[in-house]
Amino acid sequence: MTRLRPVGAMAQQRSASVSSILSSMGVTSRDKRFKLSIDRVIQQARNPLTWSSFPETYNRLLDQYRVLNGSEKSYPFLSQSLTELMSNLTTTRTPNRVVEKYVASIFEDIRSGQWKIPLAPEHYIPLIRSKAQGEDFAGAEACLLECINSFPFSSIPPRAFIAILGEYRRYNDHESLWRVYKALKEGGRVLDRRVYDLVQDAVVSSPKPFLQANILELQNDFDVAELGRVAKLNLLLSTFLALRQDEEAQKAAEKLRMVLNETMKLRVSDIRAWDALIRYTFATQGVEATKTLITEAKVTRFSPSPSLFHRIINEREISTIEQLRDCEEALSCSADTIGWSLVIHKSLSIHGIDAALSIYEESKRRSVLPAAYMLHPLIRALVGGHLRQALEWKNMEKALYLYGDLRASAKDWKSGAGELSTSKHEGDPHGESMEQEALTNDIPGPSASGSTWDTSNARQTWPGPDSMIYDTLLRGISQLARTTSPTTPLPNFNPLSNVHLTITTSTSRPTLWDLALSLLDDMRQLGITSTQMSTTAIIILSMRVAPTFRSAFQVYRAMANGERLRGSEGVASDLEDLVTLGSGEQRSFNQFELTAASYENIIRGFCTLKPKRENGVLVYPPADLYLQIVKDMQLAGYSITEDVYMTFLFRLGRQARALRLWEKEAFPYSVENEEVEGGDDLQELDLSNVDSDTLLSTRHSILHGIRTMHNHIVLNAGITPSIDLLNALLDAYNKVAAVHDAFKVWDTIFLSRIYNGQSVSIILDTCGWAKIGHKAAQIWNQLLVQEFPFNKNNWDSRVECLCRLGKLDEALKVVCLEMPSQHAIGAAKREEERAARGLMVTPEGKLPSKIWIRARIAEEEKEHGLTPDAKTLAVLFSFASQTNQVEEVHSRVKHYLPDVWRSIPEKQKSIWLYGWSSSREEGLAMSLTSA
Repeated sequence: MTRLRPVGAMAQQRSASVSSILSSMGVTSRDKRFKLSIDRVIQQARNPLTWSSFPETYNRLLDQYRVLNGSEKSYPFLSQSLTELMSNLTTTRTPNRVVEKYVASIFEDIRSGQWKIPLAPEHYIPLIRSKAQGEDFAGAEACLLECINSFPFSSIPPRAFIAILGEYRRYNDHESLWRVYKALKEGGRVLDRRVYDLVQDAVVSSPKPFLQANILELQNDFDVAELGRVAKLNLLLSTFLALRQDEEAQKAAEKLRMVLNETMKLRVSDIRAWDALIRYTFATQGVEATKTLITEAKVTRFSPSPSLFHRIINEREISTIEQLRDCEEALSCSADTIGWSLVIHKSLSIHGIDAALSIYEESKRRSVLPAAYMLHPLIRALVGGHLRQALEWKNMEKALYLYGDLRASAKDWKSGAGELSTSKHEGDPHGESMEQEALTNDIPGPSASGSTWDTSNARQTWPGPDSMIYDTLLRGISQLARTTSPTTPLPNFNPLSNVHLTITTSTSRPTLWDLALSLLDDMRQLGITSTQMSTTAIIILSMRVAPTFRSAFQVYRAMANGERLRGSEGVASDLEDLVTLGSGEQRSFNQFELTAASYENIIRGFCTLKPKRENGVLVYPPADLYLQIVKDMQLAGYSITEDVYMTFLFRLGRQARALRLWEKEAFPYSVENEEVEGGDDLQELDLSNVDSDTLLSTRHSILHGIRTMHNHIVLNAGITPSIDLLNALLDAYNKVAAVHDAFKVWDTIFLSRIYNGQSVSIILDTCGWAKIGHKAAQIWNQLLVQEFPFNKNNWDSRVECLCRLGKLDEALKVVCLEMPSQHAIGAAKREEERAARGLMVTPEGKLPSKIWIRARIAEEEKEHGLTPDAKTLAVLFSFASQTNQVEEVHSRVKHYLPDVWRSIPEKQKSIWLYGWSSSREEGLAMSLTSA
């Protein structure tokens, strides 16, 4: 690693040199200013902290060019500068979908003629890379195909091919890599050596069946491309090692060593061969033999590269400090950040979190700068469990300590005062990416000290936290919030020396809410934007930790809409520090871009937030805030389906059901006249005078949410409610014991003639619980007039309704006489319909067997049959046990429904007739005798 000068100092020197060159070329001062401006934008593109303002900066640059280009003057440097600008946006390791949009926008400006330069193959390279890095492989392949069709194949730089092949290799997608490779060499094309090198690395590291199926073709390609004897021997050695053919590998290694020692001029293929030979020697002969081999290699000006170190760590499963020291001794160099990361991750998977943390502490003692890809697996191991699992605070403290190191490294990088993590290799640090090595023709020589690598030309790597780090930490805070109040000072909080909250706390000890706000503020200050999945997760997790629903909504609005956090009830003061951004009064978050799926997940997440106590009352997610999020989704241009409203109604219905309101005798719902629940006494109730733990206050909170949603659906939703949505409303009112409201919804359903079996069952249940017999009879008779086809559930609901009304005898009559009679009538009609249809045929159009016909008829009868079953009888016996009429019900059922009674399991009969006796065997014996 090497210490880099601050970007500002480098930019000043570069500007001075550019100015002198332009002056010697006779370029005007306005042209100089434009060249300096584009250089500054190129430098800015390397810095993730400036990405939030990049669109404004780029647009100003384009406007400046339009002013200068009034005379149609050409700028020879412009095409290369724009290519470098796009490339710089794609060189950091921080995944960011915004980068893809920036690169695509610049590319389209070039294509559309905004920059008045011809589109070149070089312009496609950063576009392909950005799409591949964003896992849009179909888009990357489409761009590559467009480039191949638009330009001569020989004019396309190999980097365009390597950009997509390298990403496929990083994801171990060997099939896709081989498919693209075969398409590129189609028609006898000979590719660049660097492409063959990358494909070789992918094939020899693939599963054995894939390797065996394709290695001969690859060897033939090497012969056709005339890559030389060294490249062919290297491929043979790598192949034999992958196939575990030790004798053949030893022979290939001896031949390769002899050829390399005869080499007078070191080439890139020779470097790869020395790498393979050193890895083989280290694995089979140990440290001393490797040192001897490297001494021989240095005679040819070879020097070990970081990628060699990384591959040895992966191949040898190096997971301890001792093993790492052996590797460093063998290669006569020190491990870099990526090397330490690989060892830490190996230790984590093999030895556990404590061993991995110990190795990390050793890396700090060696002044290795931490990176997000190094620490994220450790943080995830500490606090990244399932949200429903318990989490200990000590693990969160350790995770925050690691995060503090990352935050400090980002701060040093921003100020230019610290060392910058560098790498000469693109792609995933956990793999052995050779792309950057393959992209350079320069031969790396030994460094001045001989103990570290020269990184003066290395690409800059963002050293601070990324979106995955924040996602994992917020998940951990959300886990802690399941057992700890977000507003309660954390017990035994031990402030860590490297962790400083950016949010001012009202107490000496922070709360979980303070920690969450501090992390969100850090994201804002560092300009970290997240992936689509992480963005949604971060918003939902922040809402879960919020102390109130309104503060949860404010956090969503701040991150989703980019607006200031404003509000009443203490929200503004709670979030005072979080709203600041930059300087001055007009400050806000950077806006997170949300897709339709993101909005749906956020809506579902807000809906399922745990109930909170506000002003002593247990409340649920307010419908007005919920509908604001729905409105935001509509304003963003996404369509709203009924599922959005049904999700909220189902949530409130479940909460109301948990209260078991209908079973509370003190609850004023049960009357036999028109003055049912919902009258003036209840509506005018002053909640401030009601105990916070009463059912009325909680029930009122749920009912208010349902009514708000009902009003919105009727007046503002812009949709015609379907029967499914109206049934959800009806069921929600039923569960919250709001009879008047339920009847209003039923009237709407009935007058619209859109009712179905579910509607009928719900309204009958409501009438039964509220003991409004005349309304139930009226509804049933109205449906009879309309010749509504009642199903089995409707009849069961009617039986239960009669039982709740105290009309057990009438319920028995329905079960024993009406239901069998209606079943017989329906069965006769179905038989006539089958006869009218004629012969049955299978879905394949063939004549069915008798077994198939009987099964189909049985299925129809089961679906449309009305014969009482165990569910129906369970209702009768349940209410009969309360009025000591079990024997009477038993006698009538056995008399009128003998087949049904015989089909009931004996154990179930015992429960109905005798309950759970102290001796289960005695109860069963009595039931058998009675039966």
